[in-house]
Amino acid sequence: MSENNYSMELSAEDLDLVAGGARRFAAAETQELTDFQASTLNSSRGGVSSTNIQETDDFKAAIIEATETGN
Repeated sequence: MSENNYSMELSAEDLDLVAGGARRFAAAETQELTDFQASTLNSSRGGVSSTNIQETDDFKAAIIEATETGN
């Protein structure tokens, strides 16, 4: 019995077929829940004064990625 073994270069698609297929999932999300800004301007005989306030709370970012090959 003769064996016909030889090396062969496979493309990514061929490898996926041999492995039983591949699946990839990726998702990204960002959230900024609170953004507050306030400004005041006061004038009197003593002069002018101003106040600026800015507050940003609870910023979140996430990336989820999963890859499966074969069965």
